[in-house]
Amino acid sequence: MARTAAGHVGLTIAGSVGVLLTTLYALRFIQRAYYGPNTHHWSISDLGARELAIDVPMMAILLLLGLYPQPVFNTFDATTQHLRQYAAQSIEASNR
Repeated sequence: MARTAAGHVGLTIAGSVGVLLTTLYALRFIQRAYYGPNTHHWSISDLGARELAIDVPMMAILLLLGLYPQPVFNTFDATTQHLRQYAAQSIEASNR
């Protein structure tokens, strides 16, 4: 990939600028959508017991998966190994 980027410096710069401008646009859009003025004078209450009963277990699961993701990786390890073998065979066959 670095070799491709070195050959097309102008495209690389244009792509990078495009990614930055898109990020800035998205952040500005989200800020205006969520934190703009409340023109309709809506009132939304804070989290209730029902929402907390749903959110707390989800946060705990996400924290657990963030700290110890190996059980999830183990679930698709066999498939990953199969894909690696298939890719190696394809590369070997194309080199002949």
